[in-house]
Amino acid sequence: MTKTYQFLGKIINFQQKKIYSKTKPEYYGQSYYKLEILTPEQRIKGLYVFANLLKNQQIWPEIEQAECLNKQYLFFYQRGRMNATLLVDWKELEHEN
Repeated sequence: MTKTYQFLGKIINFQQKKIYSKTKPEYYGQSYYKLEILTPEQRIKGLYVFANLLKNQQIWPEIEQAECLNKQYLFFYQRGRMNATLLVDWKELEHEN
């Protein structure tokens, strides 16, 4: 079983990308997102989002429509190949007054 980790942060930018690796032809041409996250400790430039890895499928359209920018989240992620940080779920946090 893959271990799930978590951290707090805010999405400050994202990019849509496509898979061009021929080692997994079943994924060739599929889209994914690379999120840039600002945490209290550091800036994380690569939290990767693949639709097939998400536990909460509502996350994908929120990213597509840019509804997630500048919001605080508790991110749940797993480590993938080559130690990549892969988003599996998130929980939006209430805004501070």
